[in-house]
Amino acid sequence: MDIRQLGILQSVWHALEDAGLPAERLYRTRTGVFAAGYVQVEHAQEAPDETTLRGSLMSSLSDHVAFFLGTHGPSVTLETACSSSLVALSLAVAALRKGDCDYAIVACVNIPQDKDFHLSLQACGVLSTTGTSHPFEDAGPKGYVRAEGYGCIVLRRFRDTIYDGDRVLCTIRNAVAGSAGAVEGLATGAGRMYESPCVWGMKEL
Repeated sequence: MDIRQLGILQSVWHALEDAGLPAERLYRTRTGVFAAGYVQVEHAQEAPDETTLRGSLMSSLSDHVAFFLGTHGPSVTLETACSSSLVALSLAVAALRKGDCDYAIVACVNIPQDKDFHLSLQACGVLSTTGTSHPFEDAGPKGYVRAEGYGCIVLRRFRDTIYDGDRVLCTIRNAVAGSAGAVEGLATGAGRMYESPCVWGMKEL
């Protein structure tokens, strides 16, 4: 199993434990799994087989969780660069509101192993040269520092959590995603466009 898939499973299990939610309670329920991450596994030296295929499919990030828990809700894996986790959260919130699922698991992973991809980022000037992230600096050093890690949260409609007496750590009032559109470059940030989803989300409240 790819290390990203294994890490996602462990992260989901820890999140369920922290929420006081037994995994058995989700069996055959409409629980959605929304996974965010970048998967590029090299198998050049391995003989192709079913295990290799499952390990290299990006969709396996969410499918492994759905399979392990036995859930019947949507299983979605996405990659939208640095916004992947927030886009996954936005889709999960929308699915809960539409009634597509009763629980939503949002999990994310980032393990930068591909040296060629790293060198490409460096050549594009995306990475920081100081060892410190400067993602939104107008002057001086620019770029960010890559890191690895996992994260997972379990979502449910607020009224349902109150009814069942679930442990609630925070309330998400809204979640909106957007894109910068036609800007200076495909990988170029646009501060004002980043503000737009926030404005739209506040107007919907």
